[in-house]
Amino acid sequence: MQLSTTPPTSHRPFIRGPTVTAPFRGRIAKWYLPAVAMIGIGFGISNYYTTQVQSQYEFAEAEQERLRRNQQLMDAYGDKDNVQDLQRALDTYRPQ
Repeated sequence: MQLSTTPPTSHRPFIRGPTVTAPFRGRIAKWYLPAVAMIGIGFGISNYYTTQVQSQYEFAEAEQERLRRNQQLMDAYGDKDNVQDLQRALDTYRPQ
């Protein structure tokens, strides 16, 4: 039996294990992600603003139609003092 004081050596002593290094990023690559994020945020804000303006326009248009219809009904009823006013009100409702 042979006793050795030196530790066993590998047959490939100069090969190191795999190392992980961060890839080199240039000046442009450093600003790429923040620039894309800002473009995305701007796009989202633009879409939100456009949607809000469109919905306000549609609401105003519907409100105008409602007011026009209410005025038409008020004109159709008239004073309701005589039969002619009531007949005109009924004629207004019939085409609908």
